[in-house]
Amino acid sequence: NTPIASPLYLDGTDSPRFIKGGRMLHLEQCMAKGIKAPYQGQSQDVIELLEFSDPRRELAYVASKIKDLCRTKGFHYRDFGLVCPDLEAYAHLAPNVFQKNDIPLFVDGKTTVEGHPLIELVRGLFEVLASDFSYWSVFHMLRSGIPMVSVEEIDRFDNYVMAVGVKGYSSYQKDFPYLPKGFTAEELLDINEIRQRIMSYLEPFRQGIQDADGDVEEMAKALVHVLDALDVRNFLEKSALREEEEGKYSQAREDRQVFGMLISLLHKMADILSLDRLSTEEFVEILNAGFETFKVGLIPPSNDRVVLGDIQRTRFHEIKVLFLLG
Repeated sequence: NTPIASPLYLDGTDSPRFIKGGRMLHLEQCMAKGIKAPYQGQSQDVIELLEFSDPRRELAYVASKIKDLCRTKGFHYRDFGLVCPDLEAYAHLAPNVFQKNDIPLFVDGKTTVEGHPLIELVRGLFEVLASDFSYWSVFHMLRSGIPMVSVEEIDRFDNYVMAVGVKGYSSYQKDFPYLPKGFTAEELLDINEIRQRIMSYLEPFRQGIQDADGDVEEMAKALVHVLDALDVRNFLEKSALREEEEGKYSQAREDRQVFGMLISLLHKMADILSLDRLSTEEFVEILNAGFETFKVGLIPPSNDRVVLGDIQRTRFHEIKVLFLLG
């Protein structure tokens, strides 16, 4: 006894999204089909086509229009959306233009993770080997942001290494014997205890890279082994939780995604280069090229702000005014 409604044929002539309007539906159909045809009907839609000499002037007009509509028509910043076919062409200009007009803006793009502590740690580990434990490489690694020892211990260790001029793997693999002026015997014992903990991570990594003998999968395993020994995954998860509590949602997303990105990159390298033998320098060069592709989507810090995005990625929620740039 279930009633059957009349069939509804979706032939594409009427879009439910534009059921109250005509011009937007007409514009969508023309853009989708790549045709030019004048609109013949009547509707309340208002579409303006304006031409500007450069993107900065275009953005300046949009910013002034937004300010005017907010002041005179009672709009909120969240009511506006901006889309463009090439986000990079506008992303570096828009924040400055909108800041000058006191308009909060969120650029809905993806940011690289260049400079992330995990990336710096990985680079530092390989730099230590490549430079034979130079001062710069050791402390670049130690100050990456992912701890081997505490910050206070790094500072004490740094002071001793600078005072003595420690360098080279042969110096780091055994206890430091020299007691420089201004250091006590007890402090020297503390320095050597710090050295031992640092080398407990570096020695297996160094040996793993040597034993790999150019095998990409084995070099990747040596890297993952030292990251696991440092409990990097757990460290990043704790960092993400703390950042969420502080409202730093984009940083939290980076911390949650970057380790998985690294593991995925290492898997791809092992699969594609399974029959090749690489030098450590070549392995690092490919790693660095992969790091440049690591991108993480951003999260808007508040709701009431104008959103600038691209046509493929950005999804707007109940906006009232849309600006198509470019």
